[in-house]
Amino acid sequence: MVGTARSVFGLVTGLHDVASVETASSNPRIVDQYSLINALAEYEKHYFLGGSASWRNIRGLLNNNIPDIQIRDQDDLDYPRLDVWGISDHDLFKAAHEKFQSIDPDQPFFAVIQTASNHKPYSIPGEVANFEIRPEVEDVLNSAGFKSQGQYNAMRLLDHVVGEYFSYAEKADYFENTIFLFFGDHGTSDPRAEHMPPADFELKLRSYNVPFIIYNPHRITEGLIRSDIAQLVDLMPTICGLVGVSYENRTMGRDLLDTEFNEAVAFIVNKKMANPHIAVVGQDYYLSMQKDGSDIRLHRLGSKNPLVDVKEIYPEITDNYSWRLKGIYETAKYMLYNNQK
Repeated sequence: MVGTARSVFGLVTGLHDVASVETASSNPRIVDQYSLINALAEYEKHYFLGGSASWRNIRGLLNNNIPDIQIRDQDDLDYPRLDVWGISDHDLFKAAHEKFQSIDPDQPFFAVIQTASNHKPYSIPGEVANFEIRPEVEDVLNSAGFKSQGQYNAMRLLDHVVGEYFSYAEKADYFENTIFLFFGDHGTSDPRAEHMPPADFELKLRSYNVPFIIYNPHRITEGLIRSDIAQLVDLMPTICGLVGVSYENRTMGRDLLDTEFNEAVAFIVNKKMANPHIAVVGQDYYLSMQKDGSDIRLHRLGSKNPLVDVKEIYPEITDNYSWRLKGIYETAKYMLYNNQK
């Protein structure tokens, strides 16, 4: 579901946030959760964000379930506040780098850096070296999926800041043995991007289609692009697999590098459509229904007319996807209240 707090909950717990009121992190009845982050038992644990960790009770979610985590937000970071999201990402990466350099080289650590540059009001700090706001023709921006000049330059800034971070991180002692994972918590549903297939905009999948990059040039020597279906709840099982720790997987995620899995589907709560619904996305199909199981619809992702319902043409796929969607949704509702640490 679109919303950063829901995405943070999914990262920490490995559960889909299907709370119908506010967010799962805001509900004191379900703040007690099992987390695979604790499988990294020998690791220092850090969480950096430019704003307040008390937003949506993220501080409570983290402290209650990961007792040894160290949280640093705008009150702990000696940098000027930029806007409603706190300090700039430019300064946030510098603060994180300073902390990482201070950790004993023999001490492993796990850290999350929560960025905010590409959120409204799209603030641009004035002290970023070698970055300039670049004007672009509105039609060109719209055809690429950008809604405004501000959004475009904020995305450019985030890209620049990440590149700047690596320019000094790669010289640090911790760099060689650190695995970096980049992912988006959610996207937008702004103008249709011409480089994307029709289903991306027509079915409002732009809000749920985000990048996931794993980077470590010393351990991953050959680049590989995969188009597998993956979900945010897969992050921690994948991380545990990458670093080689044993763990009990009580999440709804899987290790994306485990080749035994196939025919995966991703679960979403699509509130971007005129008729909100729950859904699963597969490699070739998108199936949706109402939360009570009614109004089932199946769409072909590669079609030129993806809004056409094709469930009568593909009854076996419809039955399979319907069963899986109901199972995921009902299990997620149950586990929110029954997967305590």
